Amino acid sequence: PGTPRQLRCGHTFCEGCLNTMMLRIPAAGKAGKAVACPSCREETVVAKGNATTLQRDLTLMSLLLALPRLHRGRPLGLPVCVGSRVPRGETCR
Repeated sequence: PGTPRQLRCGHTFCEGCLNTMMLRIPAAGKAGKAVACPSCREETVVAKGNATTLQRDLTLMSLLLALPRLHRGRPLGLPVCVGSRVPRGETCR
């Protein structure tokens, strides 16, 4: 559900978040659903109204997979530590 998916404009969002957004959007005919990018508002038609049909952001996926190895118990400088709900500035466990 957390797979990063790329919209036509190039912005990336969580697959689950995109699918949740599309629940409120009516179908745009047989093409799927037109979702507006939360960052720039450019529309992307999503086939079948399902974010799994969008291209995965492989660069971001690689970075997210590498973070635990690079992190080694130090604060990440992110709002929360990846894979947990530890607030920024605290150390992941």
